[in-house]
Amino acid sequence: MSLLTDKFFYSALTQSEDVTAIVDDRIFNPARPTVDEDEDKIPYIIITFDGLQNNADTKDDGVEGDEDRVTVSILCVHEDCDALGDMTELVRQTLCDYWEAHQGEPLTPIGWQFSAGRVDYDPDKPCCYQLLTYQCDTNK
Repeated sequence: MSLLTDKFFYSALTQSEDVTAIVDDRIFNPARPTVDEDEDKIPYIIITFDGLQNNADTKDDGVEGDEDRVTVSILCVHEDCDALGDMTELVRQTLCDYWEAHQGEPLTPIGWQFSAGRVDYDPDKPCCYQLLTYQCDTNK
């Protein structure tokens, strides 16, 4: 189920009334369709499956191990830095709460390491954005 880990994040965010109150239905996995790209309504969230690496049991046998390391990125975009900060904190807490409530289910990661990139500004939109990255340990 590791190849479906991004669905865990999508479910968590789309089922959160607090998150959808901010972004409405603009939670995309893995990219915005052309219509949304053209309209460019802000705020929005894009979830991306960034790859997987299997943790092999041994180096000698070449057989896949029982666990994978999956990287999922979440791009958060909002009109200004303060609103972005509130949104990213909400996204992070929502994911932690959803993980607590869904442990042991097939798509739920065993755990993860969290990191966040710098907050940046796009003067063309204008908007602020930040990339949240989750390095997830999952059952194969």
